[in-house]
Amino acid sequence: MKLSFIALTCLLLSACASSVDVDYRSGFDFSQIKTFQVQDTPVNTSKDTRVNNPFMQQRTVETLKAAFKTKGYSLSPGQPDVIIKYHLDIKQEVESDGSGVFFGFGTSTYNSALGMSYNVGGPSVASVDDLVLTIDVLDRQNALLWRGSLGRRLYAGSTPATNNRLIQELVTEILKRYPPR
Repeated sequence: MKLSFIALTCLLLSACASSVDVDYRSGFDFSQIKTFQVQDTPVNTSKDTRVNNPFMQQRTVETLKAAFKTKGYSLSPGQPDVIIKYHLDIKQEVESDGSGVFFGFGTSTYNSALGMSYNVGGPSVASVDDLVLTIDVLDRQNALLWRGSLGRRLYAGSTPATNNRLIQELVTEILKRYPPR
């Protein structure tokens, strides 16, 4: 019983975590990359002014530069091995609180049971916004080598501190998967 509770808890927690979407050019030797450059403006961005502004762009560029330096790459103003580009977008999702009627069935050694529960409050549905950051690593010929993407909830009433934290979390989580292994 205790083991099944722990397994169920782990499964539920892993379902709540968003995962990074990654794709890359197979067969490319990422160990040859030593220098990089970050494009100052996004490839494309949402029309939403929460992310389509110079502050968010500067925040993203500086965070990307710091993250790639931490990984051991050198910033190159001349001819870098790779160019880092990024996309900022807003993705709207609809969430429900899960209200309604629920059914369950269980068995044990000699017994079985059917259960039902319900929530009287009625379902509520809300629209939520996610900030989606996509990071592209391109070679000198502007061919895509690697792409990582992740979204996180964008809350109303953000501040520079919350925006910094959001961008840092996104960049950190995405770049955990770079370079591919």
